[in-house]
Amino acid sequence: MIERNKRKIRIAFWAAATLLFLLLGISRPLLQLSESMTWTLFWVLCALTLIAWYLINQLWYLEFRKIVGALLPILTEEKDPDRYIAENEKLLVGKKAEQIKGILRMNICAAYCEKGDYSKAKEQLLALRPQKLYGIQRVAYLADLAYVYFYLDQIAEALDVMAQNKKGLSDFAQSPHLGGLIAVLQIFELLARGNVDEAKEALEKARERWPDSRYESDFLALEQKLHARESGNA
Repeated sequence: MIERNKRKIRIAFWAAATLLFLLLGISRPLLQLSESMTWTLFWVLCALTLIAWYLINQLWYLEFRKIVGALLPILTEEKDPDRYIAENEKLLVGKKAEQIKGILRMNICAAYCEKGDYSKAKEQLLALRPQKLYGIQRVAYLADLAYVYFYLDQIAEALDVMAQNKKGLSDFAQSPHLGGLIAVLQIFELLARGNVDEAKEALEKARERWPDSRYESDFLALEQKLHARESGNA
């Protein structure tokens, strides 16, 4: 409801706020308000306006997250990445906040990864400004970027991104949301650095710790890389 009528709500809100400030100015001589009382009421109105605007934005953001979350089964259950991309792209139209664009572009990135199109997945991530992302979203963004680089065999870039994200990867290594992805990245890194035995052991542990089918294709890809590396070393 708020998402569909966001522009109307914004216009109505600021029109009402402007009207209140005008009424304050008009009422001063009528009510014989002192200058100090007028300024007190002015700052009270400013505070109430900011609080109300913050609450409206929070309600919109909660509704937005609910709408975005409702799309996830399209990718995870229906296995229809093209439709998932299209639905997220619809929501992306007109969005200006980098946090919101980050959510949607990272979703689109995930769908392209599901299709095996890592070049387009990378395009989605590089369209964002990571310096405007914060907290777990920035950690997830850098993790996704390293993941895409590894699949594109851009190893130096992947390792550089992981180095930038070292603390985040450590902090969220056991996170239900990011832990499996971080485990995959760490195995990629071990392989990239030539630590085959450590990578093999880490893969076995990751399969036990993260049995979620989301990561099985990654574990299979890593297993193939391990076999290829072991054959090459033989």
